[in-house]
Amino acid sequence: MPVTVPHTWNGDRFTGPERQTMAYRRSLDVKGLEGTRRFLYFEGVSTVCDVFVNYEYVGQHKGGYTAFCYEVTDFLEEGENLIELWVANDYRSDVL
Repeated sequence: MPVTVPHTWNGDRFTGPERQTMAYRRSLDVKGLEGTRRFLYFEGVSTVCDVFVNYEYVGQHKGGYTAFCYEVTDFLEEGENLIELWVANDYRSDVL
């Protein structure tokens, strides 16, 4: 299902679903990889985000409302690529 940004799946803490992990997927067509470096930049994902490219784990970011970036050059292939985010917004004592 397409979403607009900014987005939340449980914006109303009184009537929305329980806090949980949601997966976001997007296909990305990449051309001209040779001799370039590619990055994924996020302006903020609340509160914990695991990033995958073509089913390979790239990294984890903790902390909502803060930007983060990963170099994904080594994970990309020429042509279609799958970008996947696992986003958890449950309450955690280790995340501000």
